[in-house]
Amino acid sequence: MSKLLYISDLDLQGSGYFNISVPLCTGLATKYGYDIKVAGLSYKREEHNFPFSILPAQNFVQVDAMVHNLDLVWGYDAIVFAGDLTWQSMLLRRFQDKTAHPKHYPYIGIFPVENPPLCMEFAMTAMQMDKQLCLSRFGTEECNKMGVPAKFFPIGVDTESWKQPTAEEQVNIRKALGFEPDDFIILTVADNQERKNLGRAMEVVSAFRKKYKGNIKYVLVTRENTEVGWKLRTFASRQDIAISDVLRIYERGLDFKQLWSLYAIANVFFLPSRAEGLGMPVLEAMSVGVPCLTTDCCAFTEHLEDGRGYLVKPDFVYPDVFGNADRYMVGVKATTKAMLELAETDNTELIAKARQYVVDRTWEKAVDQLHNTIVDLLQNKETQNVQTQ
Repeated sequence: MSKLLYISDLDLQGSGYFNISVPLCTGLATKYGYDIKVAGLSYKREEHNFPFSILPAQNFVQVDAMVHNLDLVWGYDAIVFAGDLTWQSMLLRRFQDKTAHPKHYPYIGIFPVENPPLCMEFAMTAMQMDKQLCLSRFGTEECNKMGVPAKFFPIGVDTESWKQPTAEEQVNIRKALGFEPDDFIILTVADNQERKNLGRAMEVVSAFRKKYKGNIKYVLVTRENTEVGWKLRTFASRQDIAISDVLRIYERGLDFKQLWSLYAIANVFFLPSRAEGLGMPVLEAMSVGVPCLTTDCCAFTEHLEDGRGYLVKPDFVYPDVFGNADRYMVGVKATTKAMLELAETDNTELIAKARQYVVDRTWEKAVDQLHNTIVDLLQNKETQNVQTQ
């Protein structure tokens, strides 16, 4: 039985890495028999029944201590870290202290590349890993351009859970949640941060409302009270926006049934992100049968191209301080036009194509790929040990 130290953000209140990590670790434990301990950043000791243990870690100092102490008392075979490259660099820099860490830890990184180009600093971080698994095709290509031998790692979607609702379910859920049968419901599920571009989303909803011949509702699942995001209700009340009467905000951390219900009644999933490394809510919407409208950039493009969704070309591109990489800004006029087209079109074929795309991305395939990556890493390590003897 292989022992695995898995590191990631395990915030049960809406972390995307939690939604990735639990299926991966569960699959490795149940299908391949791994003994797994998870160093869970942001984990608050909630009860769980996962087939692995979670050790709470408040910061990277504690994660670093776990790496060292678990190696001494438990003796794991490899480390897997699922997290942004900024997080990966924090830990890998600590490994360079040979006094604290005199040995090499077999290390697999699972990470997104949010926007191109991949800067040298992030490329050097990825090069320190023994194996690199990137969450999008575009990100994998950016890594390869910089000499990073990353492999594309298409994480799965549980399409049985993220099922398409029946017409009766849609009617009943709308009624239960206080929506009218003819409301055109726009859904956004995103963190309240600069990259998700929620301010531009509200501008588009406002412009769409003025042109759409019907009632609309804007449903937003996010972190409303965060110091680094928009003051959403205040923004919605601006005189030139004026959508506070149709806005309904749900705090992230909804249980699965509540979140699925919001997808189930939506007419469109809308997210005008400036950059995106994966876009898990888009995959969830595609699985539930909600047409998606996003910026034509990064991971969104590969999800929605070939008639699987609506992509809006950005009006302009500019470099950002984060990673010196590009940000993509869609215009209000073009995005509103696309939403009107979506609202007036029979999207049956689009929905079927989108659903098939996520059906083909199974967790079993992702678990198998991660297992094979671990096996390959350990076999290479064993070969190197034999050669040095």
